[in-house]
Amino acid sequence: MLKNKRPILITGSHRSGTTWVGKVISESSDIFYLHEPFSPKIDYWYGADNHNTQFDHWFTYINQKNEKNYLPQIKKLLKSDYSFWEELRYTKNFKQFLKDYWRFKKQRRNPKRLLIKDPIALFSAEWLAKRFNFQVVILVRHPAAFASSLKRLDWAFDFNEFLNQKELMKNYLVDFRDEIHEFVSNKRNIVKQACLLWRIFNSIINDYQKKHSDWLFYRYEDIATAPQQKFKEILKKIGLNYTPEIERYILDISGEKNPHDYQASGRFPLLPKLDSRKSINNFRNRLSEKEINLIKKETADIWKLFYDESDWL
Repeated sequence: MLKNKRPILITGSHRSGTTWVGKVISESSDIFYLHEPFSPKIDYWYGADNHNTQFDHWFTYINQKNEKNYLPQIKKLLKSDYSFWEELRYTKNFKQFLKDYWRFKKQRRNPKRLLIKDPIALFSAEWLAKRFNFQVVILVRHPAAFASSLKRLDWAFDFNEFLNQKELMKNYLVDFRDEIHEFVSNKRNIVKQACLLWRIFNSIINDYQKKHSDWLFYRYEDIATAPQQKFKEILKKIGLNYTPEIERYILDISGEKNPHDYQASGRFPLLPKLDSRKSINNFRNRLSEKEINLIKKETADIWKLFYDESDWL
């Protein structure tokens, strides 16, 4: 039996490397990995482990006032209580459905330490930590890299997802209320959307840093520059062993033999093999100089909390 059974949450903004970090940690034989269970089921996509969960919003904010709406499904998730007929109704891939069913059944019989990788749970991190003693790991990524990733994927965002959550607006996003309303009223391009999203997410992360000294905070770029060293550090801090198998996996998906950027257009792989060190600067090829300068200016009130001028050179 594991000495440390605390569940782990890997979160941050989307496109911040949470899948990469979560997958590396899940190579530990002591980990049971769940991929984005906070994703709205209406947008179910292959690889999202939102078994037994139902969320109406992207970036749902669970708190003490509304927890009764989510507690039953979260408890079932933590117990790996797989609803066979419910999941069968939603599945788009029967082979994957059966694989998931047996995976959850095995977890119930011989429980491993749970790891949830989910940027969509960022606003619920405090509730998860307090209610279920989650060990929280949060990632931050350079604003230009974040914007370039959204631009490449053409991922627009509906800011009504925030406005429709009154407690979220009241407790976390009150300082952004006017800007959010403006973005809802007047459609903006993806780069400008990315600027506001990055400021929102990372202002919350900055507040978390001030309040939670026991949480772990890492910049994506620091891990990408020295992946073996940083993953060894992260694993030690969360009570897991850095094994030869994990090291081989890191070298395989992050080593210098890999390309530095995505090679194929269209749907992106869940976890591509990239040269992590070189991939840090991909945004310089994806964005124009004008766009980079715009991002730097628009996010200046927040990026200076995490980066300095040299990170833009």
